[in-house]
Amino acid sequence: MSNDNIAVGQAALKTVSGSQNIALGASAGASLTAASNGVFIGYQAGSNALQKVDAANSIAIGAAAYTTKNNQAVIGTGDTVETVLFGDLRGGRAGATRVFDDYGDNNIFIGCAGVADTTTFTGSGALGIGPGALANSTSGQNAIAIGIDALRNNAGNDHTAVGNEALKALNGSATVGNTAVGRRSFGLCTTGSPNTGVGDTAGYETTTGMGVNAFGYGAAWKNTVGNYIVAAGAYAGAGHGKSSRWVAIGENAMSLGTVLPDGPWDTAADTVSDNVAVGFYALFVTAGPTSVAVGAEAHRNYEGTTGRLVGVGFRAGQRLTGGGTCTFVGYQTGENENQKVDAVNSTALGANAYTTKNNQVSLGGDAVTETVLHGIVLSTVYTVGTLPAAAAGLTGARAFVSDATATVFNDVVAGGGANKVPVFCDGASWRIG
Repeated sequence: MSNDNIAVGQAALKTVSGSQNIALGASAGASLTAASNGVFIGYQAGSNALQKVDAANSIAIGAAAYTTKNNQAVIGTGDTVETVLFGDLRGGRAGATRVFDDYGDNNIFIGCAGVADTTTFTGSGALGIGPGALANSTSGQNAIAIGIDALRNNAGNDHTAVGNEALKALNGSATVGNTAVGRRSFGLCTTGSPNTGVGDTAGYETTTGMGVNAFGYGAAWKNTVGNYIVAAGAYAGAGHGKSSRWVAIGENAMSLGTVLPDGPWDTAADTVSDNVAVGFYALFVTAGPTSVAVGAEAHRNYEGTTGRLVGVGFRAGQRLTGGGTCTFVGYQTGENENQKVDAVNSTALGANAYTTKNNQVSLGGDAVTETVLHGIVLSTVYTVGTLPAAAAGLTGARAFVSDATATVFNDVVAGGGANKVPVFCDGASWRIG
């Protein structure tokens, strides 16, 4: 034995060639050879066949305890069923566990969590678990951070972050009540609150937005400054960065026209304020504002800027790509190949109903054989001069005029008189009747 080693006990450090080791107990450190700066206390501590024989800076305490790597401390063996530690546990940044409650009140930091200099922490009720969790935080109340770099920069109150980099950038001292569960959930949020995110990358790029609720992988991913948002479903509302007051529920609902992770999203079309989309791919492209789409793929392909759409039903209004201020209600309304794709102010009601021109109302699809209207039917009163030009496409159309010169059934109507008569179009003329 040599080199400042201390051995107390039969066969303690019997084969060591390293330096500055301490062994207390019979056969303590007996397996060591080139080990250095080690401490082995207890009967046969450091004598197991698995003991690292050249361990540096390792500690084994207890009968038959042993170490397997450098810079390791072991208390007891696999047979130990309970370890009791009184008082606070402290460690440096390399420590596996640090618990303290005298720098602020009731704070717990585990696994390299918390600030390196615990004397600078003035918050209370904090729980940090994982490397970098609450690492730069010096204040704040009731923060819960679980995961690598979770709530790393926190200065606000009542925040919960569970997942690697969840709420990592949050640093506003006035922020209150953010909840982020999932990897990178609200990871870039700095001063926005209160927000809620559940899912990997939910609300990830939100910086100052408030009232943002994102549930699902990538939900509200690209939102930066938009406020009062509900996004639920994978990629729901994922591409929108600036719009506020919108609801997207369903996978890829209102996601700005892409299903790819990380985009590319058409952020130039980010004008979706006051939209509501409920259903798989509802308002998928979503260029215009103030629209409501309920049903899978409802208004899926709309790219116009006017918006003001209503679509209720499976694929309602799906063919519409431009125009605006349209209403489609019913199964596959507007799905027919004859649907005017840029219709303005048109309404289709009923399964498979569609519109072919602007300012048109269509009741029922081609399979409808009877339409029943109860009560008085009021229609626009024209003068003959304001009737649409007769054309083959208007054959069978009916109207009412207030200035006919005659009342003879089936005569071509002429204006300039005082007779009020119904008229119909035969494809070439308007006739009385």
